[in-house]
Amino acid sequence: MIYFLKATQQIFALGIALSILLIAPGAALARGAPPAGASDAPPAGQPGDEFRRPAGIYLLGVRNNLGEILDQPFIDGYVLRTGWNTLESSEDTYNFDKIDDFIRALDEVDQHLSLTVFSQRVPQYILDTPGVIQYESVNQNNNGSSYTTAVPWDEIALQRYQVFMRALGDHRVWSIAADGEVPLREHPVLRVIGAQIMGLGGLRDPLNAISSQPSYSRERFTAASIDSLAIAVDEFPEQSVHVAVFGIADDLDSPPLDDHIVNELGAVFNSDEQPRLGFFAENLACDSPGIGNNYLFEQQDATFTMFQMLQAWLDP
Repeated sequence: MIYFLKATQQIFALGIALSILLIAPGAALARGAPPAGASDAPPAGQPGDEFRRPAGIYLLGVRNNLGEILDQPFIDGYVLRTGWNTLESSEDTYNFDKIDDFIRALDEVDQHLSLTVFSQRVPQYILDTPGVIQYESVNQNNNGSSYTTAVPWDEIALQRYQVFMRALGDHRVWSIAADGEVPLREHPVLRVIGAQIMGLGGLRDPLNAISSQPSYSRERFTAASIDSLAIAVDEFPEQSVHVAVFGIADDLDSPPLDDHIVNELGAVFNSDEQPRLGFFAENLACDSPGIGNNYLFEQQDATFTMFQMLQAWLDP
C-alpha cells in the first residue's frame, strides 16, 4: 500500500492531515502471489495475480518546500505537485529546478518522489498559437474560478505536451547511486507519476464544460484521453503511473462517460501481465466517507489504485 500524508506547518500535529492511499490489489504490499492451489489463467483482459504492486507512505506537499520532507523511518517519500505552465514558460524553455531540488534532497535521506505535473492549464504560448481549439474550464476544486485552456483533443497542444513530457524524462539529475547524472525517467528516486489528460487534468468535469464544446464527441474525447495518458506511460516506463478518476458525464447515459473511459483505459493499458495505469479516486474525503462509485473496488483485480482521504488524523 502507498499512503500519501499531507505536510503541515507543525508536521507532527497532523491536525489537518490529508492522506492518499495507493492500494495494492488483494491487500498485498509488494509482489502478490496466487492463492494456494490456484492455477487458472485470469479472465481475458485482466492481468494475472503476480503483477508488481507499488507500496509505501508518501508525504503530500502543501507549499513544495524542502522543509516539508519528513526524514522518518515510516515515510517513504514526498509528493511534489507542480504545473506544466509553470515548468515551460515559453516554447522549449524549461525550468526543472524545483524537481531537481527535491530529487537531490530525497536522495540524501534515501526516500522517493511522487511527481504530478498538472496539465489542465497549458502554457500561454500554446494559447497564443493560431488554430488551437480553446475552451473555458472551471476550476476542478469548485471554487468558482475559471481559466482558458486547450481542449484535450487539440492536436497542436497535444503535440506540445508530448514534447514537454519527453524533455522532462530526458532531463538529467544527479544520482547518488549512479555517482553521476541520469535521465529523470531512469532516476531511482522517482517512483510515481501522477498522469494527466492534457487540457483537463484528471477525469473530472463537474459542470460538463468539456462535453458542451461544439467539437466534442465521446470518441474524440476518449481517443484524446488515451493519447495523453500514453505519453506519461511511454515516457516514464519504470514508474508507477496513475490518473485521477472523478465524476464526468456527457449526454449519453449508457454507459456513463466515466465508466466508458475507465473501461477503455483498462483495455489499452492494463490488459497485459503487468498493468501500466493505476486509478486514483477521492472516496474518503472530508465528512462524506463511503465507497459509492468506487473505481478502487472495481479495479482492484486489474491494477493498482489510490484514494485520497481528507480528515484530521487526531479526529478520524
